[in-house]
Amino acid sequence: MAKNPKKKSDQADPPRDPRTYSLTITLAVSFGTLTFLAVAVVLFISLSSAGRNTIELTRQMATLAVDIVVDRVERHLKPARSQLEHINAAIEAKRVVLDGSPAFQRYLSASLAAAPQISGIVFIDTNLKLVGIKRSAAGITPFREDLQRDRQIRPAMAGARRRKTAFWGAPFWSRDDRQTFVNLRRPVFVGGEFKGMLVAVVTISELSEFLRRIASASGGTPFILYDRNYLLAHPGLTKGFPGRTIEKPLPTLKEYADRIMMAIWDPAYMREMAINLPAPYKNHSVELGDEYHFFFYRELIKYGARPWQVGLHLPQETVGAQVRRLVNAAIAGLVAMVLSVLAAVWLGRRVARPVVRIADAANKIAAFRLEEVEPLRGSRIRELNTQAHAFNTMLRGLRWFEAYVPKRLVERLMKRGESGALPSIERDLTIMFTDIAGYTSLSEGAAAAEVAALLNDHFAMVAACIEAEDGTVDKFIGDSVMAFWGAPDKQKGRAIHACRAAQAIRAAVEADNKKRTDAGEPPIRMRIGLHSGRVTVGNIGAPGRLNYTIVGDAVNVAARIEQQGKDHSDPDEAVTILMSGETRSHLDESFTPERVGEVQIRGREAPVELFRLR
Repeated sequence: MAKNPKKKSDQADPPRDPRTYSLTITLAVSFGTLTFLAVAVVLFISLSSAGRNTIELTRQMATLAVDIVVDRVERHLKPARSQLEHINAAIEAKRVVLDGSPAFQRYLSASLAAAPQISGIVFIDTNLKLVGIKRSAAGITPFREDLQRDRQIRPAMAGARRRKTAFWGAPFWSRDDRQTFVNLRRPVFVGGEFKGMLVAVVTISELSEFLRRIASASGGTPFILYDRNYLLAHPGLTKGFPGRTIEKPLPTLKEYADRIMMAIWDPAYMREMAINLPAPYKNHSVELGDEYHFFFYRELIKYGARPWQVGLHLPQETVGAQVRRLVNAAIAGLVAMVLSVLAAVWLGRRVARPVVRIADAANKIAAFRLEEVEPLRGSRIRELNTQAHAFNTMLRGLRWFEAYVPKRLVERLMKRGESGALPSIERDLTIMFTDIAGYTSLSEGAAAAEVAALLNDHFAMVAACIEAEDGTVDKFIGDSVMAFWGAPDKQKGRAIHACRAAQAIRAAVEADNKKRTDAGEPPIRMRIGLHSGRVTVGNIGAPGRLNYTIVGDAVNVAARIEQQGKDHSDPDEAVTILMSGETRSHLDESFTPERVGEVQIRGREAPVELFRLR
């Protein structure tokens, strides 16, 4: 028996057109792109607006914080001016006599009691005699002092003589009180004659205590610098600073040894800020290592000959809170954008999935692999659900169609790409007829269902062997099968394929007979006739019911050769295979059929040479 090589898949999937695109990718990309653009635009607008708002809020917060510090400083120092003006007015109105008497000191005490921010009020006459009152641990106490030997007082008196209104003097150190004071000086004139000056003093420790209270509420560190490089007031100076002298009443920033305040004016650490403040406010940052410190300040020039810098220091975590919120909003927006895009891609894939299933099922139908096609599931989308219902109905119809139309024939016609009625043509084919020997006696007495089951199993076995060798099952006639090779496609070695199919049928019947014998059933015997010749092949029948078949003398000869098996059967073989000389002439050396002889068959004048295939 000649070997039957394995064949490739009967029908490959249709090739992909490089000009086409996947629906899943198209929908996923489209939905994802549209969602990305929409969310990106909204996110950009939101973040831009939030960024501008954040900068504006930070600008307002900075100016407000500086204004609060300035306002608190001015409110803290304002009573000094009010009290001195009140006392001077009383002197000018002669309600108070500048005699240094206890009555004058009591008047000063009353003024001091009304202004708790002030540490002391004194009057210094032109003879450099001082009379005044001050706050102490014991309360408000009067005191007197001769300043003839004080080197600072004479220039101060000379300066007061040249002025007409109150003015702030430079900070000074008091040896007796061991403190540094800021002081407001008011020249006193009576009848146009200079009588001396009133002085109200405020300790810098009081200012520092005031700034400490502000610091606890602002989240930053307020400060007052005198002439930029001297620390006048700071929350860290509430208890003073050691080492002060008359020559050095204030510590320098370097002496204070706070690394942040020391770097405030150092060009090596100063950085510009993206937040620009309107005049008179100023700001910059200081970069120390991997930390940034932010300074917001403004200049005050009414508290002495040298300007004060009143401001607020905010660490990175305080100012960065606004930025972090903005960054967190950006991150949240980006996460939302990514999730939206992923959701859009998922939605696109979900929408495309039923269509992809239909396309995949359609490809299998095009390949005539109906057994691999699963019915489509319904969808909540109305159009897709209707499509799935229509497809499943079509699939049921195709499966019924497959049961009545030769599958291999339809596949080959589809491969040819032809539509409509095929023209009838003449072609050389190899035809096979099979028949069950003794079928009448075999089926006699059996129920109709048993007979149908026997024939169905038999035809399935025979058809499988024929189709495995690229043959076409034309029709089933009772217990017989008619098949042919060489149409609709031309086929090389069609006689060889037909003989291989006949041998495969014999092997299958022999294997089946063994099972039947073991089950106590009678074995089946068959006859197979093969003939090669020219026939007419094409669509034959009525317009509404065509049949692709073959007609001609060669068909009749093949049927008669199968009948010859009745007279030339071998009792030792389950299947007798006879062929004509025409078929024998198309075989190669792998087949060695036995010559039976010439026989006369009905419908032919010339005898037909017969061969038996073992």
